[in-house]
Amino acid sequence: MTKDTHISENAIVIGFPEYSTQAKAFALAAGLPYTTIKLHRFPDAESKLLLPEKLPKHVILY
Repeated sequence: MTKDTHISENAIVIGFPEYSTQAKAFALAAGLPYTTIKLHRFPDAESKLLLPEKLPKHVILY
């Protein structure tokens, strides 16, 4: 299997905190950078997701 460097240069894996272990392993296996979604939960049960300001063309949410 050959690696598509075009995709790996233009993609990132972003994982939810509760899945960070699995998401990091996936990113490592795929040769992609990884970051964790910052999550703020409000008292009324709403959530605010904080993502990196600049994102590549392809984003994989885990």
